[in-house]
Amino acid sequence: MFKVNVFDKELDASQVKAMADAGLCSDVEEQYGRSRFLKWEDLLLEDKSGNVTEIDVGCYPEVDEEESNSTEECECEEKSFSRWDLLKSDKYFNKTVSAEMVEQLKESYEVLGDFEGATVTERFVRHFKFYHESDTCN
Repeated sequence: MFKVNVFDKELDASQVKAMADAGLCSDVEEQYGRSRFLKWEDLLLEDKSGNVTEIDVGCYPEVDEEESNSTEECECEEKSFSRWDLLKSDKYFNKTVSAEMVEQLKESYEVLGDFEGATVTERFVRHFKFYHESDTCN
């Protein structure tokens, strides 16, 4: 199972075809934004039970430091990073979100409390960038 999404509206045949034609590693479903009621990224954050094996299908290559500091995604020239990039630091990356970590980040990252117990990974950071990044460049 990969990239399962549940939408809050019925997609027409052309929309479904566009997703299928875009391929396994596309991000075409992201164009529906908040219409994705249940998102694949959210499923990945849930605890697994039973016979579940996660495999890397190679869709999300590691981003090098120069690429992650690019300003291409933001229209503001002075913004070169996301507030969520902090989670990629050695202090947090690949670590389990603990009460202590949440307290350290609480002022800016209150939303992290809902994810206590999850492991900070590339996908975890990508989720916060997509769903919790402010729309402004401040």
